[in-house]
Amino acid sequence: MKRTIFLLPILLCFACGGRPAAVDSNAQTNSGANSPTNAEILEKDKRELLEEQQRVKKDLEETQKKLDDASNSQKDLERKLQETNKSLKDTEKKVQETKRKVDMVQ
Repeated sequence: MKRTIFLLPILLCFACGGRPAAVDSNAQTNSGANSPTNAEILEKDKRELLEEQQRVKKDLEETQKKLDDASNSQKDLERKLQETNKSLKDTEKKVQETKRKVDMVQ
């Protein structure tokens, strides 16, 4: 009989999931009063995701603008290079003509 009385609280403890009833009831009341609901958590997560999406979108737009600027700059440099090459060819032709004239005079 003494053994049964001794084992009864242990068996009841296992029956309620390993926690005494007093601790379990406190956990329920405290969790309801202090912790946010699932809807609040989801709303917060949604807000954070939208903010992150806006930041990423802004970064993408800035990166695209920088890429466009770099592309335009490259096109300008290529155009200037072509103009310089044309000018160089024109100068070479003038040098050749001048050499011919000098040769003719001598």
